[in-house]
Amino acid sequence: MKYFLSGDTFYYTRLNLFSWECGKNPASFSETNTEFFISHLGNILESVTKKVILINANDLVDVDDHAFDSIVYIVKKYSLTFLFFSNDEKNQVCKYLEEHFRHDDLKKGYANQNGFVSFYISDKCDISNQEVINFIGDAKSIESKSILGVVTDSFEEGEVFLSSTPLKASGKFNANDIMYDPFIFRWLISLMTEKIKSICKEKTLNEIAIVTSSLRGAVLAGAIKEIIDYSIPVKTFTIFDHIGPNMDFIRCPTEYDMDVTCSAIHIGDFSIAGTELKITKAFCSILGGRITDSFVIGKYTEKEEISDIKIHSLVSLSECDVNLKYELV
Repeated sequence: MKYFLSGDTFYYTRLNLFSWECGKNPASFSETNTEFFISHLGNILESVTKKVILINANDLVDVDDHAFDSIVYIVKKYSLTFLFFSNDEKNQVCKYLEEHFRHDDLKKGYANQNGFVSFYISDKCDISNQEVINFIGDAKSIESKSILGVVTDSFEEGEVFLSSTPLKASGKFNANDIMYDPFIFRWLISLMTEKIKSICKEKTLNEIAIVTSSLRGAVLAGAIKEIIDYSIPVKTFTIFDHIGPNMDFIRCPTEYDMDVTCSAIHIGDFSIAGTELKITKAFCSILGGRITDSFVIGKYTEKEEISDIKIHSLVSLSECDVNLKYELV
């Protein structure tokens, strides 16, 4: 996973991959971001025949004037169709294009359907609403399959004893392999942020507290906070340092800062039996806080809730095509 995922008839990407890498503000899209985007798109267009570019525009809250002016040139040069879409609370990019894109020599159209806002620009033909829905569905499907492949590839076979639970495993998923790749990491954070915002929208949460309790979880949570804070204020960001099963009470839980007036969400890498989550919940309870939801890369348990905390994962680890078994010890 780099900048573009390849489908049968299209390429798919996310705009914030480019704003994040070449700008100080990952939630703002500028002319510089566009040039960066077009330079990478041009590299693949020279050797392929796919003419549809699907662009997820979530997590962008600001668009500079003339940010998309140079797209007209590449649409005409390669006879392309660009389809922008988003389903976050602002839909800033699609709204901006609908209000400011004035090139009458190109086909264009704005739509708001099935929870998604979209805007297309084409040098060839109009796109029906049903085609828009199909394209978005295909983009989400290829993204899910790609993340499943990434997690599957991180599996390392060999006997492992879990430190948090009395289980012996036939191998482990290595979160470091996933998180150390900057391209995969940006996709991962974008997907987790999107899932968190979806749940917040569903529950009408206007602000949240973020809680994490491991080194890898802290990295994920920190990056997510940088993006989500532009649309949903994060009241407190609490890292319970090394809260694992062998913790030392060097710091009393009451020394941690946590806002108790809003819902807390937990962020981690993998959840197998939920032990770490239960311990984190206990710490939060001491502070007067309450975790309502947990967001992880992958989970093994089939339970949707642990200790009244809903678990949301990008991947079900049981779906990975690996030799994964757990035994009580």
